[in-house]
Amino acid sequence: MCTSGFRSWEAYRKGFLLARKVYLVTANFPPVERSMIDQMRRSSRSVRANVAEAFGVRKNPKFFRSKIAISFSEDFETQVWLDFALDTKYINRTQYEE
Repeated sequence: MCTSGFRSWEAYRKGFLLARKVYLVTANFPPVERSMIDQMRRSSRSVRANVAEAFGVRKNPKFFRSKIAISFSEDFETQVWLDFALDTKYINRTQYEE
């Protein structure tokens, strides 16, 4: 497998950090919230995966825009789950803002 340049993209790096933080913070959620934990982890990982896929199709504007749009959508979904986690006090304001 060749070394991919997507790792140098700031969007990928930030997405990676977000996914890691979401993974760590959800480890402390109550087991009854398994569904929310899974959704938060999936959507946050999907952000960086779609950015990486966008890199792969960057020479095709239509596919590139599609992958970036999906990445934004997954980021918005993660935001909704974080809003809910804050509201239910599963995370505190500092964790939320990070």
